[in-house]
Formats: sequence, structure tokens, C-alpha cells
Amino acid sequence: MKKLIPSKVLALLVLTTSLSCTKKENVNTKNECIVYQEKLRSGEQVVIPSSIQNLYNLIRQYASTDYNKTSQYIDQLTHQSQQLDFTHGLAKAHYTKGWLAFEHKRDYTVALKNYQIALNLYESIGVKQEIAES
Repeated sequence: MKKLIPSKVLALLVLTTSLSCTKKENVNTKNECIVYQEKLRSGEQVVIPSSIQNLYNLIRQYASTDYNKTSQYIDQLTHQSQQLDFTHGLAKAHYTKGWLAFEHKRDYTVALKNYQIALNLYESIGVKQEIAES
């Protein structure tokens, strides 16, 4: 497959949602999520799991305006990502927790802790765009 530059990979992640990642819908979901992470690491074109993408969208929608709702969606993202061993989703959850702590609460300790966890997770899967942002 053609390699994409990081900004195109990020744009593609936001736009594509056809793979489902819920255990009820597909027995091999966990394996598909692991394959996704490997493709993301290598820079290949990928399709993000729809259940995870839906949570990303909800988090983005409420992050600036509703701390409590965003926190609930982050908790759901964390739970789903842990069940599926989906490191990218877990890293995104920690990154967003850090952002919320900083922007809404001015809790620099919690923000730094979550940003560091996100950075470590992104480094473990080799996603350069998110490593740079963390």
C-alpha cells in the first residue's frame, strides 16, 4: 500500500469509519484492532473502528463546552480501548484527559500525568504525529 505522510494519515483517520470494533458484531474484532495499530504505525492507509471513531467525535463535540459529558465519553473510550487492547484509543483518552484537566480545571499535575501516559502509549505504537503533539 502507498505510504501516507502523517497529516494525510490523521485526516484519513477522521474521515473513515467503516470497520466496527464491538465484540458483539465481530468475533475477530480484537485482532482487527491490532492490525489497525500495525498499519497506523507503518503509515499505511487505515480505517478506524467505528465505535472508537464515534467516541472520538463525541469527545471532540463536547470537549470545549461540557466537562462532565466529555469525561463520560473519555471513560467509555478508555473502557472500550482496554477491552480491545487498542493502544491508540487508550492514548487518545489520556491525551484528552490531560487537555480537559488543563483547560477546564487548570490542574497542571493531572494534565502532565495524562500527557505523559499518552506520549508513552503513542511511542509504543510509533505514531509520529501524535508523539509530536503529546
